[in-house]
Amino acid sequence: MRKILFLLIILNALVLTACVPTDDGVTPTHDFSINEYYQDNCIILHNENFIINGKSEPGVLLTAELFNELDKKVEHTSCIADIDGKFTLTLSAPSASYQSYRLVINDSVNEKEIKNIKFGEIWIFAGEGVDEYNSDYDSECDSVSFYTFNEGKYSWKNNIDDLNNNYIEYFAKQLSEKIDKPVGIIDATLSEGHADAWLSFEVANKYLRVQNYLKEINRYSDDDKNIILKSDNLSSMYNTFIEPLKNINIRGFIWNQGNSEISEDFDKVAQDYSYLLMILFSELQAFFNNDIMIFSIQENSFGNRNFDLLRTAQSIPTFQVKNVNLIPTYDCYEVDEEIKLDYDSFNKRIINTITNDVYQSKNDYTAISYNNIVVNANTYEIIFEKQLLEIEELNGLLICDEFHNPLTYEFDIDDNKLIISLLEEDAQAKYIYFGYNNNIYENNLKTATGIPIIPFFIELDVESARK
Repeated sequence: MRKILFLLIILNALVLTACVPTDDGVTPTHDFSINEYYQDNCIILHNENFIINGKSEPGVLLTAELFNELDKKVEHTSCIADIDGKFTLTLSAPSASYQSYRLVINDSVNEKEIKNIKFGEIWIFAGEGVDEYNSDYDSECDSVSFYTFNEGKYSWKNNIDDLNNNYIEYFAKQLSEKIDKPVGIIDATLSEGHADAWLSFEVANKYLRVQNYLKEINRYSDDDKNIILKSDNLSSMYNTFIEPLKNINIRGFIWNQGNSEISEDFDKVAQDYSYLLMILFSELQAFFNNDIMIFSIQENSFGNRNFDLLRTAQSIPTFQVKNVNLIPTYDCYEVDEEIKLDYDSFNKRIINTITNDVYQSKNDYTAISYNNIVVNANTYEIIFEKQLLEIEELNGLLICDEFHNPLTYEFDIDDNKLIISLLEEDAQAKYIYFGYNNNIYENNLKTATGIPIIPFFIELDVESARK
């Protein structure tokens, strides 16, 4: 035993002397690496600590220095790489400004300089891009920067190469102008993509209901070796854009699912898809320490009955997961020779919702559904969280009896109450639908600030109502 211990001591001494020690740590024999997020033109969340993780050799001392535009050092920190060569440098981010900074990291032999850093707001835009959008956005805008992954490399740019992401560029510029701060967008979108691509492989295989849903739509896998970065397969976008952001501070997450999940038999799996979204949003909240806002853009298409189911499935998780808000956009249409999405109002809805909720601590633009219903004979009071907009005609509401026969009614709006009175004296409502019509863009039940009510479905207990 003594011989073995002696040999281990000698071996350890040889390993240590292989690296030449100095007063400031071990002299490195090769270059260090850092998180790829930190590159020229990057934007870092302001007024927060920011963490630079990296890999070097055990015992190497690393320093980080932040300089402002006047080349004055404003932050400095250092650390020694642990036994595995891992290191963490933590600095305090300045307040948001349009000033450019540079960051210098060195290990006494090697040095990395990151230029044109700005401190501002960071948002992840995930799901599907909006490929129909055409804007006059000037791609050379110094106040915004985009973190992308193309041809196997991460980079920060002042524009996005993909044509389908013109909308995200426009969004970033509008948000920057609205809040008067630099904005960084992590572009985690695909032109078409299923929600499970943004779910971690571990979580996708943890929940039986998620597994069964993915098997039903032929997207399940119990082998993570075939995950291809930035592609529409299970966990690919999680591996590309979520996992690498560990310890990176962001302000929020914008989710635009689109309609890739739609299928002819979507009605059979709609509730399971909704459950998967709940798991996805919950995982994102846990990953980013439960303090980010998630905004889910509700599907705005119309004309297919399954879109009604999709909108419902998208709304349910926003009631179940903390700090998740729904942005309804089904009223953002213009009618010319044909009915088409009005991208100006679509963009304005998203920008106003985010700036009100996050930067002004208001919820004027938060989407709502009903939160209670009171039945009295053939009168039905549907109660909402906020005051409703006064209207003369009500579009999009359908009331049926237990045999699905439409019933005639009249309505009144009293502050936050929609009061429905059936015109047929002995009629009894069984089903109440709002927003389940093909022409959903015509629905006009809104809050006082003009935000459309989330489509809803109520199934009443006819027997209890009769009593």
